[in-house]
Order: sequence, then structure tokens, then C-alpha cells
Amino acid sequence: MNKTKVLLIWFLLLNLLLTINVATSDRTIDANIHYIIGNETYLVNDTTRTFSQIRWTNNYIVFNNTGINVTSSNPITIYIDYINSSILEAGNGDLVFEFCADTASGNVGFSFNGFRESYRYRVKRNGSVIANPASDMNGEIIFTNDVWSKKSFEIYQLNEIWYNTIPTIEYPVPANNSISIDVQPTVSVWVNDSDGNMSTVDFYNSTDGINWIHQQTNLSVLNETVSFVYSEANGYLSDYYWMVTAYDGNDNVSSWFKFTTGGNPAVDDPPFVYSPYPGNGSAGVDLQVTCRISVIDYEGDEMVLRFYENSSGSWMLRQTNTDVDNGTYNWKYNNANIYSKKYYWRVSVFDSSNYTNKTYYFTTLAYVPSGETDGAGGVADETTADEQPFVIPVEFIIFGGVIIVVLIAGFAMTSIQKKEYYEGKKNK
Repeated sequence: MNKTKVLLIWFLLLNLLLTINVATSDRTIDANIHYIIGNETYLVNDTTRTFSQIRWTNNYIVFNNTGINVTSSNPITIYIDYINSSILEAGNGDLVFEFCADTASGNVGFSFNGFRESYRYRVKRNGSVIANPASDMNGEIIFTNDVWSKKSFEIYQLNEIWYNTIPTIEYPVPANNSISIDVQPTVSVWVNDSDGNMSTVDFYNSTDGINWIHQQTNLSVLNETVSFVYSEANGYLSDYYWMVTAYDGNDNVSSWFKFTTGGNPAVDDPPFVYSPYPGNGSAGVDLQVTCRISVIDYEGDEMVLRFYENSSGSWMLRQTNTDVDNGTYNWKYNNANIYSKKYYWRVSVFDSSNYTNKTYYFTTLAYVPSGETDGAGGVADETTADEQPFVIPVEFIIFGGVIIVVLIAGFAMTSIQKKEYYEGKKNK
């Protein structure tokens, strides 16, 4: 069978995505044979080189177990000049592969497999170093070139064992826990790999942060922004979750994020109140804490914000903020001045049409530092431990609702007052 017929058979079988062994024994290739996949042309021009096996795969043309894959936006010709017959045993500085490439323009991606896994290689273009890629666990290296006319490339082995640096997922848009996000937003992240390995990036979505549905795959991502249109996030004032995974051929990482959609612009929604500080139910809060709350009106209406507290047993208005825009606002709880006491506070927000009211509580610190006023007019006694119960911060002695007695050298812990103090301060 002549070479033209052999090539014709190869092209027909390639269209069926089958792997074919062109030769089962050594075959000498001359400079007139071209291997073409799509718009990529491979030409072996070393007429003295003997290749024991040449075969097609879905992704590579393989010569002597070294696979070659090229991604180019324009037609490109590859001239293979040299393949080291002992690539897996190559030493430091050994030339393992040499080829020429010729195309008009574009950022061309080169992938080679069959190399030693987890080693560094050095790529030179016309004698100058352009990349030091590391092979992955499958013995594959990847690099790119965007400077053209006909170029000569040489790949050298380096005696550097490589340890993978995992890819990172950064700069999510919208940011985690964002609110008032448009329905069906485009979400995005920056995927970075400091080793220069290309990653496969997958997007997932969820309505509960537990059950995830795969939505999109992006291939060959290298230090760039990838995005996904979250079409399923189509409800107003609803929570949505999305997750991104990145696999660089060695390690798989993932990050998930949450956002809340805004209100329906055709409906006058009440103001939204969120992120209270101290958090509801907090313990160990400083006396006279500055409380903080964030508010948002989805229609952009100006609001009136009021702070209340009931330290006296009745709700008292303590502060009014008018002409309030979306944002965060503070109020100092001056009457929260007694240790180990529960205090309540309330915010009321009015947007000229609707009210939103929220009530929160916290518990102040459970002990009086030596020398400080206790809020009831007294000062902590600074006499010896034998004359007063020694008070230990509550977080150190309460575990699972049980009081743990801590013995400290030089202090008596037997006072009945001690027991009564903590029994009265257990968390509810």
C-alpha cells in the first residue's frame, strides 16, 4: 500500500475517533509525509529518524510514546526534528525534544506527554528561554507561544523534582454573602495556577448549599477569569449558592459562595435588615457596646432608622437616623453597664411605605475586672482570695452546661458564694 492510501485510511478512521496503529514494526518516515488534524499540520522532516510506533489518538499524534497536541486559531505546521529515544531516563540539561513551528499569528498552545512525571523542563525558542513548565502526574507539559514567523523550539530536561502548587479560586463576583443581586446574574472567579498548569474549571449551583447541580465546564483555563450565567437564580429576595472547582491535572480545589437576590422592582418591598452586631444571642460582650446594623431598601427609598433598648424594663427610643440610605449604622448602648446581664435592643426601619422591625439580645461579660466599676456603683474588691470568691471568666469554666471547678494554686475555691454565682449565670 502506498503512502497516499495509508494517509487516506488514517483520515477516515480519525473522523470516527478511533485509535490506529500505523505500523507494528519500525517504520522510516521521509520528509514528504504530513500528518493533519483539523487545521494542524505535522511534518516529520528528519529522513533518517526511525519511529517504532506512530499512532493517532483523540487528542495526540504519538511518536515513540511522545504525544503532541497543538491548539492554534490559524493553520500551523510542525516540523519534528528530534525526539530523545530515552526521554524517561534523560539527565539534567539533556535535549529531549526539538521541533519547528510556523504559523501566521495567534497564541498557540503546545502539549507534550510521555515525559517524566513531576519534573521541570526548560523550553527555548530560537535559543532563548521562554518557559520552565513542570510535567504533571501523567508526564504532560504545557506551554504557549504568541511570537511568530517560523520558530525553532528545544525542550531540555532539568534535574528539579517538582511539587504541585494547587490552583486558587479568587475574586468571586458577586462577593460571598452579597445581597440585592439582580436575578439571573453572571457569576465569575479568577482561577490562578502559579505553576502555569492549565485547569479544568466546573461550575455548580444550589438552592440550599448542600445539593449541587453541575452546570458548566471550562477547559484549559490558565490564570484568567471564568464566568457562568446563573439562569436558575430567578427568584426575588432569595438565597442562591454557587460552587467552582478547579483541577490542574494534579489537585482538585473548590470554593462555594452565596448571594441574595434583590426585590421585585414592580413591588414595594419592606426594608431589609441584616448583619447585627453583637450577633443575636452573643455572650461575653463588652459593657456599653456600640451596636451596629446594616439596612437596605431594594427600591432605593430613603429610610428612617430608630434604635430602642429596654434596660429599664420598658422599650425606650434612644436614637433616630433620618434620610438613611443603604448602608451600615451604629448606636452606643450606654445603659448596658452591668456585668453578666442580658440586654435587648431593637431596630425599626421605615421606607415611607413599609416597616421592618428586628429585636436582638446579648449578654455582657460575666466578671468584673479588678478595680473596675460593676455598673451598680460598686468597685471590685481587691482583697485576698481567702476573703472573696475568685471569679474566673465564664468561658473557661462552663462546658456543655456543666460547671468545671478550676483549682489555681494559692486560691480557695470552696466558698458557697462561688457556686451561687455560676449557677445564676449559666447559658440558657
